[in-house]
Amino acid sequence: MTTVKKEDKELEDVDSKNALDVNIEEQSSGDENSVGRIDFDEFNIPFKKRWELFWTLKNPRSSKDKKKAFFWNPPGRSKYEKRLVFKLDCIILTYVCLSFFIRYLDQSNVSNAYVSGMKEDLNLHGNMYNWLNSSFYIVYSVCGLPLTVLITRVQPHILLPLLEILWGLMCLLVITCKNFKTLMIVRTIQGALEVSFIFFIS
Repeated sequence: MTTVKKEDKELEDVDSKNALDVNIEEQSSGDENSVGRIDFDEFNIPFKKRWELFWTLKNPRSSKDKKKAFFWNPPGRSKYEKRLVFKLDCIILTYVCLSFFIRYLDQSNVSNAYVSGMKEDLNLHGNMYNWLNSSFYIVYSVCGLPLTVLITRVQPHILLPLLEILWGLMCLLVITCKNFKTLMIVRTIQGALEVSFIFFIS
């Protein structure tokens, strides 16, 4: 009796598999776009649920867990690591943002001073103002390669603060410039020293 029941179950399984194969072949033979389509009637979804799915704006396949719009730390970090990364981010980002703001002011201070009366005080005429800006950016772009090589020879914790201190001194010496030549020299040295900011960002 048990062997007969097993044979009957095996025959039923084979019949159901054949029926599925036939349904799949019929769907694929009808239209190429109809392959893989599933009729909702097969899932026996009640009308009330279908009505809710029709009017809802949410994707029913999306997970129920709400995703955070922003997260500071990826999952799996310990409390010590989170505190350490937070301190480093606060210190480095604060320094870089303030430094970028000060450098931007320094790059544009000649144009502000030119409008505020530097033209009359230093007797600037012709292309002198253009040469002040051009000399700064030319030296700024040329000195990038030598300082990149120099930072591999000198330790960064010595070289970068030294360049920052020298750059600050050059910014103070701008006040003492009484003619175009001295201002041109100071601005050129400023452009050479300001390349150190690139290393801080990178």
